[in-house]
Amino acid sequence: MQKIKALLNLDTTGTGRTLMFYACKLFPGRHDASVVLPHMLEGSYNYFVKASQSAADILKQNIMIAGLRKGFNAYAAAMNDPAGVKSHYHGTIASQNAFIPSGQ
Repeated sequence: MQKIKALLNLDTTGTGRTLMFYACKLFPGRHDASVVLPHMLEGSYNYFVKASQSAADILKQNIMIAGLRKGFNAYAAAMNDPAGVKSHYHGTIASQNAFIPSGQ
C-alpha cells in the first residue's frame, strides 16, 4: 500500500506524467502548463466548496424559517386566535398535499 501511495504522489506532482499529460492537453504550447493547471484546479475546487456551503446554508435557513412559522401558527391556534387557527389549518393541509402528484 505504501508503494502505491508513493507512486501516486510522485505521478501527480508537478513533474509527474499524469499531471503533465493533462496539462499539455489542456494548454498546448504553454511551457508553464504544469504550474497553471494545479492553480486552476485549486481555484475550481474552492469555488465548488463555497457553492456547496452556500447551498447548505440556504437549506438550513429555509428549514429553520419553516419550523418557526409552523411553531408560531401552532401556538396561535392553541391560544384560540381565529387567524392562527385558519393559518395553522391551511398550512397543515398544504403540507399534507405537498407530495401528492397532480392528477390524483
